Amino acid sequence: QQLSNSWRFHLAAIISNRIVGWDRIAIALGDKLRDSGNVQAAHFCYMICGCPISSPEHSSTRIALVGCDHNISINTTLTTEESV
Repeated sequence: QQLSNSWRFHLAAIISNRIVGWDRIAIALGDKLRDSGNVQAAHFCYMICGCPISSPEHSSTRIALVGCDHNISINTTLTTEESV
């Protein structure tokens, strides 16, 4: 719950102090947000780092449909040729 309220400040600090590996730190923040159910915030972190939007069929995919968790089966019905 606390991370849901403060993730913007954490990401801003990460971006403002770009050290070697800053993108891995931001991705880890996105992963933590995704695990807590905040998919939209996680996708924002991933996009800041340049994570590609890719096919939900790959196990390493972090973003398949922006704003939707592609690991939830109901969301896979949204996947079309145009959306991937």
